[in-house]
Amino acid sequence: TEVWKAYVAPREGDGEQETFGFVKVAPDGAAVYLYVLPYNYPELIALLASCGEGSPKAVTKTARWRNEFDSYVRSVPVYYIAPLRQAL
Repeated sequence: TEVWKAYVAPREGDGEQETFGFVKVAPDGAAVYLYVLPYNYPELIALLASCGEGSPKAVTKTARWRNEFDSYVRSVPVYYIAPLRQAL
């Protein structure tokens, strides 16, 4: 099954595209599905994974992690912030 990343067009003055999901062809080839994930989900997944390193029950939010997460939040479009806060 083929999978392609879905990108958001770059904001004015910003040359980078960020991923927001992926497109996947159904196994029988009869349909194509768009899976919508959080904005720049590879970075968010890495942040969440590093937050829970060590024991699965131990969630450690160091100052460095908090700074990286704050940087991520500043990079997302404004309409993502409220749902992101609710999810976390």
